[in-house]
Amino acid sequence: MVEATAISGPACVYRTASDSRGIVEPFVLQTANTFALSTFPNPSNGTTNFEVKMPILTGNISLEIYDLMGRKVYATEDGTVNGGSKFFTWNAEASIANGIYQAVIKVGAESVAAKVVLTR
Repeated sequence: MVEATAISGPACVYRTASDSRGIVEPFVLQTANTFALSTFPNPSNGTTNFEVKMPILTGNISLEIYDLMGRKVYATEDGTVNGGSKFFTWNAEASIANGIYQAVIKVGAESVAAKVVLTR
């Protein structure tokens, strides 16, 4: 059985789901009519996939990964997008320690973040 949790604020909805073993399903964050970000697998063994759905956004898109001290450990840009879906894959280098990281996707002036847990 999967239990789902939703926490909503003035402009966003956070969703997580876990089964009886405590395994967390993809983390999804939606901002009001802007875009949605899914991360999978999470926790990750070194490779994390990101799917960004942005029905109305246009602009340059980028992915940045930060550690808990706020240091940028990874960054990539993928040109200009005009709505639709976009996929990113982060292959954490061996020098990146296990832990909790913050993934930030930026599209134009908008951004959304998700927690990524790295365990090897």
